[in-house]
Amino acid sequence: MQISETQHRSWKCDGWLALHGSIDERLLRILRQAGDELASWATAGGPGLHHFEMADRGPALARSERFADEHTALGSFLRSGLATDILAQLFGEPAALFKEKVNYKQPGGAGFAPHHSKTNKSPRPRRVLYLTYNAASLGDFRDRYYADKDAEFAAGGSEFESGSPRISISDDFLDRPIS
Repeated sequence: MQISETQHRSWKCDGWLALHGSIDERLLRILRQAGDELASWATAGGPGLHHFEMADRGPALARSERFADEHTALGSFLRSGLATDILAQLFGEPAALFKEKVNYKQPGGAGFAPHHSKTNKSPRPRRVLYLTYNAASLGDFRDRYYADKDAEFAAGGSEFESGSPRISISDDFLDRPIS
């Protein structure tokens, strides 16, 4: 996908760019299947870092992260092809994956404050893939990010002082912890 000059200017001005229709049906099917597999890893003790919340129906998956090295389809999507091709055009150089996560929102769930989450009023769970990249010339910081996060989680315990579960490095999770 080629980014137009107008799109590039918009990205530079706004810091974000919506590319509606950029993922075709075939890729969307692959990503949905990969998302289902990732969610199943959480309950089966599979690879990645998974966090749970207390939902109306009991414990539920709230977030999965650090899966790009373990999931072939997602790792490929995150490190080559559409995502990195677009980012290379925007950055003017190759992109390096910094962190990846999927936030799940259960019916009635509030989600995470930084993502301007609103309560999921639909009867079905939702999930959103959040990706963070930096220009490759700045370095590859992914392993360091997750090592720092692991250390902070180990030192800080399972909850923040507010009682919120330690799902992220900041106290921004809006739903109920698992007691």
